[in-house]
Amino acid sequence: MPESLKAFPFRLSWCYENMYSIFPTWGDYSLTAIRRDSEAYHSQGINLRQIAKRRKPLTKGAMMNWIAAWSNLSDERAADVIAATHEAWERGLLLPGIADVSYLDWSGGTPSNLASLAFAMDNMAKDGMLSLVWKAACDIVEVSLTSPRILSGTAEIVKFIRDYLDEVIFAVENKLAPQTALEINAVKSLAKKSGSSKAVEYAKEIVNKLNSIGMDIKEEKHDKVQNQNTPNDFDEVWVVLPEAKNLINDNVKFDINVFEVRKRR
Repeated sequence: MPESLKAFPFRLSWCYENMYSIFPTWGDYSLTAIRRDSEAYHSQGINLRQIAKRRKPLTKGAMMNWIAAWSNLSDERAADVIAATHEAWERGLLLPGIADVSYLDWSGGTPSNLASLAFAMDNMAKDGMLSLVWKAACDIVEVSLTSPRILSGTAEIVKFIRDYLDEVIFAVENKLAPQTALEINAVKSLAKKSGSSKAVEYAKEIVNKLNSIGMDIKEEKHDKVQNQNTPNDFDEVWVVLPEAKNLINDNVKFDINVFEVRKRR
């Protein structure tokens, strides 16, 4: 929060649900009303409907928690949350590749409730928003691998990736998605682990699928600039202009008269 606002009352703390309406152009700090459903969060759907009318796209934390908001939707709020999501999606407020897992639940700690998050991602993918959740799902697997032990719910996330792998392959083949969408290095690392856990089994299925169709993309290669033939001196590549010809005297003269124009009052 800016220093000029720190003297404001506590109602402007991060947990204040109506911050988005007070500061509609702010980013994540004012969008903490976007979060998972809870027993006391009766205004969830209404808040999302209002936020879906904002002008700027959602920021990385808000995008991650909007995905999570689809977890365990209650009958009371499901209709509003789904309607708000479709409206925000159609208005270009929900952008692929933006969601940051480190902002999940606005806690900044280890991601939790991953099984319900996988359920949320599955529902959004079924509604045609796979591009919004794909990278976030892959990032969660990476976070799980770097944890002291595999996080609970990782198997459900990897299963989600396996279930929608064919759609991503189709998108990459038809240039609807970048090749980086199939790098999924964390899933490949998980597949190399020993054991018979569900997460490892799903990861191996994914890798085998990519290998079988020749799409095991390790790294996107770019053409290197060949510098050996590059001229060292700028003058070598600068186009030399022809020498100027003598001007032909056409006996034309210009007379310029300067005068001041004042507006009448």
